[in-house]
Amino acid sequence: MNFLASTSMKSLFMLTTLTLALPSQASEDNRDLEQQAQKLMAERCIGCHTKNDDGSWRRISEQRKTPEGWLMNLVRMQKIRGAYLTTEERDLLVKYLSDTQGLAPEETADYRYILERRENTPENWQDPNFGEMCARCHSGARVAIQRRSEAEWKRNIHFHLGQWTSTEYSYQGRDREWFKIAEEITTPLLAQRYPLHSEAWNEWQQHPKAELQGRWRWLGHQPGRGNYEGYLTIEGGEKDQYRLSFEGRYLDGEEVTGTGSAVLYTGYEWRASITLNGVQQQQVMALSKDGMRLSGRMFVADENEKGTDLQLDRSDAPRIMGIYPAHVKSGSEAQLTIVGHNLDGNILLPESLSVIEELERSAGRITLRVAASADQTTHRAPIAVGEAGGELVIYKNIDSVAVEPAYGVARVGGGHTPKVHGIFEAVGIAAGNDGLIGSEDDIRIGYFPAKWSVEPFDEIAKHDHDVDFAGTMNADTGVFTPGDAGPNPKRRFSTNNAGNLKVVAEVADGDKTLKGDGRMVVTVQRWNNSPIR
Repeated sequence: MNFLASTSMKSLFMLTTLTLALPSQASEDNRDLEQQAQKLMAERCIGCHTKNDDGSWRRISEQRKTPEGWLMNLVRMQKIRGAYLTTEERDLLVKYLSDTQGLAPEETADYRYILERRENTPENWQDPNFGEMCARCHSGARVAIQRRSEAEWKRNIHFHLGQWTSTEYSYQGRDREWFKIAEEITTPLLAQRYPLHSEAWNEWQQHPKAELQGRWRWLGHQPGRGNYEGYLTIEGGEKDQYRLSFEGRYLDGEEVTGTGSAVLYTGYEWRASITLNGVQQQQVMALSKDGMRLSGRMFVADENEKGTDLQLDRSDAPRIMGIYPAHVKSGSEAQLTIVGHNLDGNILLPESLSVIEELERSAGRITLRVAASADQTTHRAPIAVGEAGGELVIYKNIDSVAVEPAYGVARVGGGHTPKVHGIFEAVGIAAGNDGLIGSEDDIRIGYFPAKWSVEPFDEIAKHDHDVDFAGTMNADTGVFTPGDAGPNPKRRFSTNNAGNLKVVAEVADGDKTLKGDGRMVVTVQRWNNSPIR
């Protein structure tokens, strides 16, 4: 079962349906897919969607979406409109629609956080109309990663009002002429900003198909656990379906292995299901235009907040993918690991850094014992291995600690609604030349180990004893486990275990300890766990 199929039955929905012309260089697989999809649509969709003389389908051909967007549409058709589709048939239509009516890489680039389940990404829409009319019930990115004709945007607004009749009377709806604004202002705005036809999509449809088979260098950063690297072997490729196997290790030496499967949609949208060390995880990544790099996020299947930032490379060009730790304190010694791809040639370090011992050397990994000279000002220092370049920070002192994310959301749970953890990291910051923290020349030093705790965010949280009920913070990892869902008779008014907390990180720097803090709201369960929120 592929990634989209494995997620589709876990509470999804949305409206609409299907097609457009295949690229002129369509392969035999593509022609077979088109024939099967058109036959299926003629059997299952034509009861509601008429086929036009030019071969397009009413409403279906007036939209473009990501694989998740099309999946949500089809599941909605099943749940609300009574469409009959087997899982295999739905997968086929998602593949066909994504390939023929998808979005170009440029059209999704700014909104991939919503596909990658980056739950705590803040949105700041400059247009208040868009924020108030579209982004008050779901993310604005959910709107921005679909394309429609103006008539179809208008129908979508009508659908919203028909499906959720209280829209006009809810917050930021009842204080205005909602429907008039939606029709006369919002509809033209959406049609202009997210049009059905675009040059980017026309060009992408003619882009040559990449063959992905081979051995890929893998580097991941997992908040709450650390960095790991290895190699992913990709096999297969028939109908854009692949078999996966992975071998690697964390930087502390723990081995990681696993196998899985993947599907490539729209020529660049990589979706995979892979089990690593017994834990089922899902990947949402984008393939670079040259077909040589994959980047995105992997997350635990039932705990999407637990994830890994991923980058994969199979190019011939030498590349430093990461340096760990990303910083060395002046006047100290450190073990430095350079992770990359095709690392060959002399190791070139800045004058402020010298090699004590070379501990390990391969084409993918170099481990050095280094010393940083004393009395250095904080600065970014270039490192090279042959033609591959990278950078780390040599710092004199940590001047401030930032908590990332600065604002996080956790959710109580239990039973059929799993808890959503809060996961935080501590980042050291150095003041730039102006000596002031919070100015443009601040230097981000990198991640540091911290001691973690939570405090009441305000007087109300203190009065309600939120710290005692909302959950527990792991002092070493920065992972917060929220409390159980449901009324708690020990709380005032027997309310649930929600809370408003300050997340505190304490980082040691020599003989001093610095504190940084962020905010976490522990709130109620998420009932609709759709792929695009």
